Amino acid sequence: METRVDPTQFVVIAALLLVVLIGVLRPPEGSESELTRDAFWRMKIDQPPVYDMVFAGDSRVLCDVSPKAVAGETGGRVYNFGFNFVGYTREYLDAIESKLDANSQRKTIVLGITPRSLTPLNMAVSGYAEENSREFLDVMGQKYLSYPISTMRPFMLSAIVMHLRGKSTAKNFYRDGLMSVEIKPADINQDLKTYSTIFVGNQVSEPHIAALIDRVRLWRSKGIAVYAFRPPVSPAIFDAEKASAFDQHYFVEQFTNAGGRWIEIDAKGLTLADGSHVTATSVDLFSQRLGRAIRNMPAT
Repeated sequence: METRVDPTQFVVIAALLLVVLIGVLRPPEGSESELTRDAFWRMKIDQPPVYDMVFAGDSRVLCDVSPKAVAGETGGRVYNFGFNFVGYTREYLDAIESKLDANSQRKTIVLGITPRSLTPLNMAVSGYAEENSREFLDVMGQKYLSYPISTMRPFMLSAIVMHLRGKSTAKNFYRDGLMSVEIKPADINQDLKTYSTIFVGNQVSEPHIAALIDRVRLWRSKGIAVYAFRPPVSPAIFDAEKASAFDQHYFVEQFTNAGGRWIEIDAKGLTLADGSHVTATSVDLFSQRLGRAIRNMPAT
């Protein structure tokens, strides 16, 4: 007697096998993540005003600064309030200050200064604005359904191919606001193509720099210590950033005249994941150096 397979059953079985296969082959998320991606961003936006020190800036702060490692040098309650593609808009500057504990005796803001964070594009396309303006249903999903959402998140089949070849990119999401990056093997030239074109018609904005300096002056008048630093990049990307027309010497002069303290951090021994972010294994070393520099440079 011939056995006939129901087409519907065949499709269901094939679909289940495909799901299992994808689950097995799908590249892993960050091995040390404390949160799902969506919960991480929601928690970052909703942070209460309980911190002594807040770090701010674009992805080179988001991915490079470990509050835990910084606090090991400075003490106090430290948070990483960095975002992807962020610019120092008025709304973002307000939000940075809002995370400080009003009763803290050591209120401190630390700014990661990159040429991209001072461009019109980053002012217009802001990771902070994107997360802060999500619709109600999106917010509820981030808060209460982040795990099932993360398991159903679309991914590119090319990522599986790269994973099978021993290459992978993963992100670790931490409760203190750090999102570290794992790229295996590290590729110091990965971001160079982006930096080679990002400043075409998109140089740093002098009005935005002036507004940032004014805010630094205001913070200092409120008794808030303000520090700034330029996160490390590869020599090739540093050269590409010259197209931004960012004059670091002039910026530092304005910043210090407004009462800020500029920090130079030794990049020796750091591994760059993609040329513009330190790899997850170098985050602690970089952050310890940053914290030590802040500790040894009291605000004036």
